[in-house]
Amino acid sequence: LKVVLMWSPPAMFTAVGRFRDAGPRKQQLRSVQGTGPVPAQCPPAPSSLGRRGLAICSLLGGFTQRAAPSRAKQMRSTKEVERLKLEDGSEVVKLASGVQYVDLRTGGGEVPQMGDMVLAHVKGYLMEKDDPVFINTYDDGAPLIFYLGTMPQGVTPGLEEALATMKLGSIRAVQVPSYMGYPNGLARAGVKFPLRLPIPLKEGLRYEVELLRCVQAPVENGADQAQRLCCSDAQYPCKVPSKMRLDVISDGT
Repeated sequence: LKVVLMWSPPAMFTAVGRFRDAGPRKQQLRSVQGTGPVPAQCPPAPSSLGRRGLAICSLLGGFTQRAAPSRAKQMRSTKEVERLKLEDGSEVVKLASGVQYVDLRTGGGEVPQMGDMVLAHVKGYLMEKDDPVFINTYDDGAPLIFYLGTMPQGVTPGLEEALATMKLGSIRAVQVPSYMGYPNGLARAGVKFPLRLPIPLKEGLRYEVELLRCVQAPVENGADQAQRLCCSDAQYPCKVPSKMRLDVISDGT
């Protein structure tokens, strides 16, 4: 199975918080070679999904983790204060919190509800010269798996606000002001997977985030009814080879 993940770099932000065209810089398409998805509990250990572009997630019976009502209300009630039309027809949306985003692709899925489990690929940049990357789940080979509204490692309050209105399958470029990211910075001693770099004090952040879409994993391949097969919008509905057994794959090999 050869899976090609296609995505584009976000438009760049100017110092005054508006998008400008990224110019000639392009992101090379990534090809992910493999024989199929890898089963994992949710949320999984960092290495439990393998380098596939497809993922199997087992929903644990009776295990639920909901966002606190106050947190969920805050995320959903953030109001748009401005929309700026770009030359390519896309729109920059600015929220009252100072978070800004533009949709690079609108997915075919629904907007997840607070407390729903989501799988998200995230690539994050520090707003410095050369755009240092502090998180990249594409290169890690495994998306973040978490319950919307519960901020796992690598997800900031500003990114959560942008996720709260995304349709499954969408790709969104997000700019987060420092006070909605890591306002106190992050020392090297506090850097834990999937983060890669310490974060300076009062540092603005930029993200590319993709929400994956999930379907019932095929029973004919050995999956049980609690398993979901997840992939990008371009790959949906997440096909796997008919001979692949999903009940015998236990690691990334």
